[in-house]
Amino acid sequence: MKIRKLTALLAIIITLALFSACGNNSQQEAEQQQIKEEIQQLEAEATELDSTAQEIKADTKALQDALDALDTGEEN
Repeated sequence: MKIRKLTALLAIIITLALFSACGNNSQQEAEQQQIKEEIQQLEAEATELDSTAQEIKADTKALQDALDALDTGEEN
């Protein structure tokens, strides 16, 4: 979640910086398109990182449950 917010904030900052540095309209449109593509890429990476984090949490829980079962002598 934090990664997604930071990514979105970074994308906004990059967008604003590029808008302020743009020259003519065609250059500006090309840069806007590039920014949109970069934002989409960053959002996809953030989603992937969120999924990976959830998988790690689930795996950690499963491992903890297995260790707890070993400590108590139980089997799943």
